[in-house]
Amino acid sequence: MNRRENDLNSDEIDEIFNENVSKLDNPEIDTVLIVFPYNQKDLFVPDNEDWFKILQNQKMENTCLIVSPNSLVKAKPLISDDRLIITSHEMILHYWEEIKDYIIANPNIKYIKIISSDIDIERVKRDFNIIFSNFFRKFEVSYSIVTVRSSFWKKVYQLRETLVLALPIWFYKQLGKSR
Repeated sequence: MNRRENDLNSDEIDEIFNENVSKLDNPEIDTVLIVFPYNQKDLFVPDNEDWFKILQNQKMENTCLIVSPNSLVKAKPLISDDRLIITSHEMILHYWEEIKDYIIANPNIKYIKIISSDIDIERVKRDFNIIFSNFFRKFEVSYSIVTVRSSFWKKVYQLRETLVLALPIWFYKQLGKSR
């Protein structure tokens, strides 16, 4: 588990969840932007410039932005708080499970745009498919990939992601539960 999840008790997690669900209680919202930062070695943690690029083509009147606390380490996106959902999970599989619960709360959501680094995009896609494979609604899903500059640490984490992708799903899920 990450530090934030360890610091929160179940009542606090429930309170965060209920507050986030209330932000989706708006029939005009039909789009969610979901940001996956790659915080290991600060390879992709959005700053003000990144947030500007991520949000520049979005109509925020019908969009909700879903981010993990790791996304907000350097900067907070310049949108109103009623359009920003901060999750209580960081790990990708748990993050998707939480996001699925938010999407269930608003039946008007038709579009999902996923922003991820080029390091972990394949795992993000796989985990999305695992969690939403038997979902009762269909969405238009698009991806925006942020290219992280080449470095030693990028290569290390790309190798790590390749190994994680090779794990059997049952083992991957078990690792996620014990993390």
